[in-house]
Amino acid sequence: MKSPKPKHKFGTIFDLVRHLGVNESFLCEVLDELNSDDTKLYRSWEEPKRSGGTRPIDAPREKLKSIQERINDRILQRTRIHETAIGGVRGKKLKDNLRIHIGKPMLANFDLENFFSNVTSKQVYRTFCAIGAAPDVAKVLTRLTTFKGRLPQGTPTSPMLANLAAGYGGRSCLDGRIDGLCKRHGSRSGRWIDDISISGPRYLQKLKPTVERIIDQSGFKPNSKGGFASDKERQVVTRHLVNAKPNIRKDERRRLRAMLHKCRTKGPEMFADKSRLRGKIAHVQSVNPELGAKFLEDFNSIQWP
Repeated sequence: MKSPKPKHKFGTIFDLVRHLGVNESFLCEVLDELNSDDTKLYRSWEEPKRSGGTRPIDAPREKLKSIQERINDRILQRTRIHETAIGGVRGKKLKDNLRIHIGKPMLANFDLENFFSNVTSKQVYRTFCAIGAAPDVAKVLTRLTTFKGRLPQGTPTSPMLANLAAGYGGRSCLDGRIDGLCKRHGSRSGRWIDDISISGPRYLQKLKPTVERIIDQSGFKPNSKGGFASDKERQVVTRHLVNAKPNIRKDERRRLRAMLHKCRTKGPEMFADKSRLRGKIAHVQSVNPELGAKFLEDFNSIQWP
């Protein structure tokens, strides 16, 4: 007679530490520090937003970050999530989100306000229980991945935990309900972290109240920014053009071209961070290989010290 299968993937703390590959005493030490009212395991600051205002950042120190990276790599990234969740999901790239919407008559963008901080510790606890952790283990995992009762912005685990809050549960989750609505109307959807993009027929704007109601009923808040764009206008998904092919916006291209020109004509000290500039070019290459190749040629012509 076969022995019954265990009810939970992680039934005990021993199961958890073995799966994560961490020392149990080290884990207990981190948990003790997190339980302190004045824990020093996070560094907090306000970071300016492109759209104005600031966002709170709570970055874990290395001691905690190392455990969070293992939780993300060995548990969260191995959890099946709705196919329309793209940002923060291992194996999926920005271009995957852009390709969905190429050449569509109408594009709609919806932004989820305060995406991370709207996910509470209770939701995170329920998520860990749903993906196979026993209650006591789920409490530990929740303590390791939340801060001040919510998901912090700045940790390795927050993007995927927020993804799971929105994209775990089949047809009943946020991503599943929006995908179902889209399929009924010959449309496609993709979510890059807190940005939901939907493309389809020209009457897409009529679906806005329904989409916003789904977002609200799923425990998130739709932001006022976003909007609609027809194929006669500039269609932008996560700050990239999608009218005819994935492309970099003109203002971004001009800015990068100007940086390279200054470095070439006035010396590379005009842009001291060589690796950062090379990273910008690599991003262009990932979206538009032909344009990226031209920028790379200019970059390689610079006499770097």
